[in-house]
Amino acid sequence: MLLCLGIILGSLIVEDAALLATFALYKQGQLPLWASCSALAFGITLGDFVLYYLGKYIVTAKKVKRVFTLWVGASKIESIRKKLDHSSIKKWGNIALFLARFIPGTRLPTYLGAGLLEMPTPLFTLITVFSTVIWISGAALITTRMLPFFHL
Repeated sequence: MLLCLGIILGSLIVEDAALLATFALYKQGQLPLWASCSALAFGITLGDFVLYYLGKYIVTAKKVKRVFTLWVGASKIESIRKKLDHSSIKKWGNIALFLARFIPGTRLPTYLGAGLLEMPTPLFTLITVFSTVIWISGAALITTRMLPFFHL
């Protein structure tokens, strides 16, 4: 149970390291595969929601919104908002959210942006959970096939 909690907390800090540690724990026989994958999926999804709701908070909190506006500039924010209202961005936003799971360095701005742009929570949840399940399943498949070559 403590190992699962460690995986969840670790995935909030450094997701990729938590992924590797998860499968190392599995290889050493300290956790069954289903428990390690479940803890990892929960931690990753929780981290995604933290970024998403941070973006939503920035949009709705008056003090934070004021500081953000002063920092970026009201005219710049309005210009960005007009560009983001373009139909192609709305059309490709779901795909971008899905692909962000698999492209390093894109998760933070994408999930934060989804919150800032007030993407509907059920849609964000569906895409995030679906992409996380694919990510962890693929990582588990590849890693468990490679683990026999490593001496941990």
